[in-house]
Amino acid sequence: MRRILIVLFVAALPLLADPSTLLAPSFAREGDVYPVLITRASGPLTAVLVSEVGSALAASPLLPLEGTRRTLYGFLAVPPGYGSSTASLMVRDGGGMVLISRRVTLLPRTYRKEEIPLTPGLTQIRTDQSERRIREARELSDLLFTVSPDAPGLSSLWFLPVSEGRFSSWFGDERLYRYANGGTDSSRHTGVDIAAPEGTPVHVPARAVVVLVRDRIVTGRTVVLRHGPGIYSLYYHLSSIAVEEGDEVEPGDLLGTVGSTGLATGAHLHWEVRVQGVPVDPLALVGGSLLDKLRELLIMEGRS
Repeated sequence: MRRILIVLFVAALPLLADPSTLLAPSFAREGDVYPVLITRASGPLTAVLVSEVGSALAASPLLPLEGTRRTLYGFLAVPPGYGSSTASLMVRDGGGMVLISRRVTLLPRTYRKEEIPLTPGLTQIRTDQSERRIREARELSDLLFTVSPDAPGLSSLWFLPVSEGRFSSWFGDERLYRYANGGTDSSRHTGVDIAAPEGTPVHVPARAVVVLVRDRIVTGRTVVLRHGPGIYSLYYHLSSIAVEEGDEVEPGDLLGTVGSTGLATGAHLHWEVRVQGVPVDPLALVGGSLLDKLRELLIMEGRS
């Protein structure tokens, strides 16, 4: 089925006109996946979203699309809380030279505010500065910024990993933590929380490869899946894990069960998606595929 979907998509590509045609949306909304497609291109190319002040918001190598000769693709994202602004989408060659540049309007989102009181035990977890926690944070960050050329989930439809539960926190929530000792700290929520009874099954939402299985200080029992180049989904606070690193998993496979391990005030699944290290709203992926987002570029250009 995956190959059939890709072949159907590729059939539309000859309708694209000029050599090295760049297709990308004229706007990028915080927390959404931003697709980039360039046809009849060669050599190593990188797509970069650059802010008004010149800082890179996200960058991705452009990789060959399966079934095509010279069509490259990639996915970028805008961090939550960045605000209304403009940016430049730049395509650079292997030497860093800008070959194509296009203005992109950045659209903001509205976020909720949330206050979370912590017990002494959870305060200790939140403020832990041990070598182990630092090592775990570095390991996860390095993984999420790794771009592998394989795309096991490019054509796979996404669905919710927990079928029965309620959303208890949303993507981008502005959180204020109140420590047991009277101190406070704040952060932005980088995923969605689905509250459910402990032991509730958690299923794989889209085709992927298991790239990390750990019991971590803050996130508890944790699984990370790779769906495409620089695209990962994360599952925190599990009570049990049913997969191993290296497993190739399909939608609906059992990943684990809901729990409250790590920094958790109750049983829930924290579900997160990262694109080139940038958190995006996982709910924006449900019901579609990454390949669909590339096809939408053709529709917007009137060439489908």
